[in-house]
Amino acid sequence: MSQAKSTFTKGVIWNFADTIGSQIVGFIVSLFLARLVSPEHFGTFATIFVFTGFLQLLVGSSLGEAIIMTQNTDWITLNSVFIYNNVVAIIFYFLLFFTAPLIADFYQIQELNLAIRLMALSLPFWSASNIQLTLIYKDVNFKKMFYIKFPGLLLSSAVGMVMAFNHYGVWALVWQILSFNFFTALIAIIWSDFRPGFAFSWEKIRGLFSVSGRFVISGIINRIFESFYPLIIGKLYSLTALGFYNRANSIKDIVVGNLVQVIGKVGFPVFVTMKDNPEKLKDAYKRVMQVTFYVTAPLMFGGMAVSYLLITTIFGNQWAPAVPYFRISCLIGLMYPFHIINLDIPKVFAKSAIYLKLEIIKKALILAGILCTYKLGVMGMLYGQLAVSAINMYVNSHYCGRIIHYYFLEQVKDILPEIMVALLMAVPVYFLSKQVLFESQLFKLICLMLFAFLIYVFLSFVFKLKSFRYIFEAIRLKFAKSGKQEQVI
Repeated sequence: MSQAKSTFTKGVIWNFADTIGSQIVGFIVSLFLARLVSPEHFGTFATIFVFTGFLQLLVGSSLGEAIIMTQNTDWITLNSVFIYNNVVAIIFYFLLFFTAPLIADFYQIQELNLAIRLMALSLPFWSASNIQLTLIYKDVNFKKMFYIKFPGLLLSSAVGMVMAFNHYGVWALVWQILSFNFFTALIAIIWSDFRPGFAFSWEKIRGLFSVSGRFVISGIINRIFESFYPLIIGKLYSLTALGFYNRANSIKDIVVGNLVQVIGKVGFPVFVTMKDNPEKLKDAYKRVMQVTFYVTAPLMFGGMAVSYLLITTIFGNQWAPAVPYFRISCLIGLMYPFHIINLDIPKVFAKSAIYLKLEIIKKALILAGILCTYKLGVMGMLYGQLAVSAINMYVNSHYCGRIIHYYFLEQVKDILPEIMVALLMAVPVYFLSKQVLFESQLFKLICLMLFAFLIYVFLSFVFKLKSFRYIFEAIRLKFAKSGKQEQVI
């Protein structure tokens, strides 16, 4: 196995362990919170997160990407970024602190005032550990990342559940996220070899911005437009509707968003090392695309097939209005790998002009979709989001694919077998979900999930999917290597 492939495989395994472990804990916690915290409070929290999440993006995540792209890790560069991030984080904290009353007045919810001020403390926590986490990311050392994040997740989950049990409502959600950022930052700082000082170089910062400046602008534009949907739903309709929308979206992200991010986080630093070998890079992207859709397509189609059973069984009947939102979110999530994986290509080659151009084109389409659908209710907006996502899928694939000569139709052709097999699996699962199979709905859901998994693996074997073979071969080699190590020992 080549060094790049070995690094990628190890990174995926540990990042997958991190994500799966996080999602298992997060799923249990969200199940607990969803039964104790009302949809309206979830909507309130979604509103808070729009503002704090946007400013967190501005604190310098793209400077971290510039460090990875340039492979520049001298101490003065790292320390300059560290100081820059922390100064910007403090400025943004006070910006949120003083504008929180205006946001609370806009939504006519005075609870937002203190909640936003408290949640804004995540900014300095995050900036204090950004360089440490970037260095781990650059080295594809996701084993270390797992050991840093998982304890914080457990501790913050305990905080959230205890507060929810004692009827703190939205404050349980706020303190859960705030404590996670605090514990993660603390562990990362203690464990990291990087030690900050007082040296600072504007020249180093300008050099990194010359690489990532357009990526920063693109990220800002992207986050602004991502915020439109929750802001509009929360203001024009209700925080309860926003809670249902946010719940549907978060379930989709748990299923597909984080999984694609796993592969993207591991793939990006590895692909940077392949950029001088276009054929090898294209083959790597093709395999990543196929494997990603092999995993995500059945999750999306399967989620749609058991959507009502899944949401009402796991979160309770009070969340049933989120079901139609979730189904459309799954279709949007099905296209998510196209967006994320293709957008890594201009980053690998530092083609920030193309990246920015794409963001402007796509955001113009999103704005047009919102203007055409915002009066049609939440479902109307989701259908508009689905249509825009489909168009943007082509835009991303067309422009990014030209860089490595991996075009839209070729990409679709490569992942079509995975899509068809996943769809074949979901059809019988959907009809079975409508039958009264067992008295226990939870047992029925578990049995349907097991049945879906078995039939999907069977169909993968019958249709000889390349992605199935890639995964099987990677697992076989991993166990074979482990066996040889045991024999040596």
